[in-house]
Amino acid sequence: MSNVSSTGTAVVVQTGSNTYLGAFAQTLVGQKTLSSFDKGVNGISFLLLRFMLVIAPLVFFINGFIKGNWTEAFFFALSVAVGLTPEMLPMIVTANLGRGAIAMSDKKVIVKNIDSIQNFGAMDILCTDKTGTLTQDKIIL
Repeated sequence: MSNVSSTGTAVVVQTGSNTYLGAFAQTLVGQKTLSSFDKGVNGISFLLLRFMLVIAPLVFFINGFIKGNWTEAFFFALSVAVGLTPEMLPMIVTANLGRGAIAMSDKKVIVKNIDSIQNFGAMDILCTDKTGTLTQDKIIL
């Protein structure tokens, strides 16, 4: 005997972000966590910034006392500060990650988030859940 049709009544207790699925979705949308690569780039940037904040005044005072021309010493210290600032660091990092994305595209890998390329290189074990991986011993997109 099978049931062909029936009726029922449901009571909605919570909706939207108050549900379990909604709360889980909000944790995914939250603030992006920094990878070890991002932390390293930020650390180098702050190191260069602190180095510039120490060296530029030091160059200014030494050059001013030795040559006696404080205007020339100021502009020289300013040029040293501009040379030490890490303004080119983000461009260099992005260019290298872009080269990594191109190298991975040659192996038919699609990279959605360019920052994840460094994390692929830091992986020791990759676990996937794809039908056929265990039976064919290879990952196919």
